[in-house]
Amino acid sequence: DNAGSGIQLINKGNIILNGVHADGNYIGGVFDNCIQSAGACSWLGSGTVTITDSTFDHNTAPDHSLQVRARGTITLTGVSASWNASGYGARLDTSLSQLASAVTVNSSFFNLNGFDGLGIYAKGAVTLNKVHAGDTDPLTSALRGNSGNGALIDNTYGTAGVTIKGMAYGDNQFSYNDWIGIVIN
Repeated sequence: DNAGSGIQLINKGNIILNGVHADGNYIGGVFDNCIQSAGACSWLGSGTVTITDSTFDHNTAPDHSLQVRARGTITLTGVSASWNASGYGARLDTSLSQLASAVTVNSSFFNLNGFDGLGIYAKGAVTLNKVHAGDTDPLTSALRGNSGNGALIDNTYGTAGVTIKGMAYGDNQFSYNDWIGIVIN
C-alpha cells in the first residue's frame, strides 16, 4: 500500500519479472526501457520486458495500473491487472521503438477497471492468447466488465498484424464492457 508506484523500473536492458504482486498502491507498476524523447525511444538497446505470474490489482491512480514502454518486445503471461480505479488495467507500448517490436499477452486478465482493461500500442505484431478483458466479476458473478473497452489495440505504428489465439469457447473474453469488447486499429 504505497502512495506512489508499487514498483518502478527504468532500465536500458531487459526487464524480467516473475511472481511480482504490486496491489493496493497508487500505481501498480511502471516499467520502461525506452525513455521517450522527440517521439522515439532515446535509449538504443533492444531491451525486452517479460512479466510472468504477477498481479497489479486494486490500484487507485487516475492513470494505468500496469504501464510498460519498451524498445524491444513485451511479453505478459499469467498477469492480472484488474479492479483498478481508473485508467487502463494495463497499457503496453512499443510504438516509439525504432524496431518492429512485438507484444504478446498469454493467459492474462484485465477485468473491472475504471477505463479500458488492456491498451496495446504496438509497432510490431500483436498476439493475444487466452486473454480476458471484460468478464463476469468472480466475486459476485455479476456481468460487468471494464468501464471503457475490454481491449484497445492500436497497431497502426507498424505493418505487422494482430493474432488472437485460443479460439475454443471461453478462451478469450471481451464481454460485458461499458463500450466495445475489443477494438483493433
